[in-house]
Amino acid sequence: MKTPLLMIVGVLLSASAQLGLRRSSELRPGSAAWTVGMGGSVALYGLAFLIYSIILRHEKVTVAGPVMTVGVVGCVVLGGLLLGETLTLRQWGGVVLATAAIFLLRPA
Repeated sequence: MKTPLLMIVGVLLSASAQLGLRRSSELRPGSAAWTVGMGGSVALYGLAFLIYSIILRHEKVTVAGPVMTVGVVGCVVLGGLLLGETLTLRQWGGVVLATAAIFLLRPA
């Protein structure tokens, strides 16, 4: 699997884990649904971490690190789209700036 594809998969896994944690936080702690949700989120984070470690074998941390942080941007956008959370103009500005920073930090 190519490194860019691994980066995309890693970012999606990390963002999905965060969304899963958010959904699980609405459930009764200790319930079966909460346990499955929390366990699934931890598993997704674990896979994202494993993929990131594989990426670091092939990419410099100065390249991989900024790209992998796009998960924060993905989480903000997906939180708005999938969870119905309202994004303010300031938050949208943060999404734009974070995305721009990723492109600015990549090697020339």
